[in-house]
Amino acid sequence: GKTTVATNLAAALSTGGEGSSVCLLDFDLETGDVAIALQLDPVRTISDALGMQGGLDERAMASLVVPYKAHLDALLAPTRPSDAEFVSATLAGEILTVAADMYDYVVIDAPPAFTDVVLKCFDMADVYVLLTTLDMPALKNLKVTVDTLDNLGFPRSKWQVVLNRGGSRVGLTASDVERTIGVPISIEIPSSVEVPARLNEGVTVVEANP
Repeated sequence: GKTTVATNLAAALSTGGEGSSVCLLDFDLETGDVAIALQLDPVRTISDALGMQGGLDERAMASLVVPYKAHLDALLAPTRPSDAEFVSATLAGEILTVAADMYDYVVIDAPPAFTDVVLKCFDMADVYVLLTTLDMPALKNLKVTVDTLDNLGFPRSKWQVVLNRGGSRVGLTASDVERTIGVPISIEIPSSVEVPARLNEGVTVVEANP
């Protein structure tokens, strides 16, 4: 549910208030799905930034993003997964620094792995949205994640644990999750047929059914 939450969060932020500017970064460099989720043509991707390291500025950043709608741009993952190994933490840091200067909000869709790029994102992020579902593999992965974040010294004050597809009757409860990971759940997102239906249409749930 990472991409679903990331795209909907970005869309919601871009329509809040008077329309805040938002950049959605797909840092799931090998298998990113933001382009598919929003039905965007990946005419430009992070791959195009590879030759800009050390000189990335707002003008260069503007040439990399693909507009989704008013106030919401996306920087898409490479179309060639082999390009992922060339995207360094240094380049990711440059992208994040410039994006933070250009936009009111930057939302990152990251892979479920502690790569150098992901660690750079944790270093620079104001909030971490940690997703889980009511199944044992997801809970195990979240427990490993929170333990790793603790060991690396990332502050718990930035954590927001989100239970996706909450309310499913599968023998586990939100209380079981909190007991297992030792961290309170900030919010539950219910299961809904709206999610796959809107995904197939290439629009976010918050736009189609606020």
